[in-house]
Amino acid sequence: LGTSPMIAPTVGGYVTDSFGWQTIFVILGIMGICLLMAVRFILPVSYQADPGYSLKPAPIIRNFMLVLSERQFLTYALAGATAFAGLFVYVSGSPQVFMEIYRLDGKMFGWIFAGLSVGFIGAGQISTLLLKKFSSQQIVYTSLLCQAISAVIFLGLSVNHLMDMYATIFFIFIFLFCLGLVIPNTSALALAPFETNAGSASSLLGVFQMTIGAMASTGISLFHARTTTPMILIMTIASLTALIILMIGRRKMANAVSL
Repeated sequence: LGTSPMIAPTVGGYVTDSFGWQTIFVILGIMGICLLMAVRFILPVSYQADPGYSLKPAPIIRNFMLVLSERQFLTYALAGATAFAGLFVYVSGSPQVFMEIYRLDGKMFGWIFAGLSVGFIGAGQISTLLLKKFSSQQIVYTSLLCQAISAVIFLGLSVNHLMDMYATIFFIFIFLFCLGLVIPNTSALALAPFETNAGSASSLLGVFQMTIGAMASTGISLFHARTTTPMILIMTIASLTALIILMIGRRKMANAVSL
């Protein structure tokens, strides 16, 4: 699962160059049918439905409101989701940056995308080691601070036309590496206060991530620039906003559950 962000773009680049972009959707359709058949006929039923859990709107909304009333959840869920939006911006904007601005073909872009994914995936593994010496709160704050500083430098260099492709790759790698440290720890801290409503909290966390990410992706799609600046600008805004949310939320947080 962790290697899929590295493999998929590379394979997709080769498929597109060899057979055309339409083939991608044919392959996705075949994979979807295979997964549906596997779930229906192969995947065993390992958990029985809980009759005590209501799927009516009123209890679901009540659970969501209880989750949203927890300041620790709001702080870390919003901070993590806002930082995560930077990944959506990168995924949406990187084809234009590397293939249209830097004139790379689909195959080479796939390899660069895979290489940059190593930073995000590797940071998640390094986070496990860091947790032996540091708390999740320390890792989140330090990572967001480093990400914000590097993003501001990245933006400044881009605005002043001091960026080439290799510098762009370097700063994106730093951004994704910091994000790989932030996401697992903000998710854990957001869910830490809950025992009975962990499922509702987890679903809201996903809603925050997808909604804010989609909004950020929409922002990058509005630009038709011929420079890297629009992508870097929105990534920087996401990083700085996440850091501000974290700093404000931590000051107002009482009786936080530490990890």
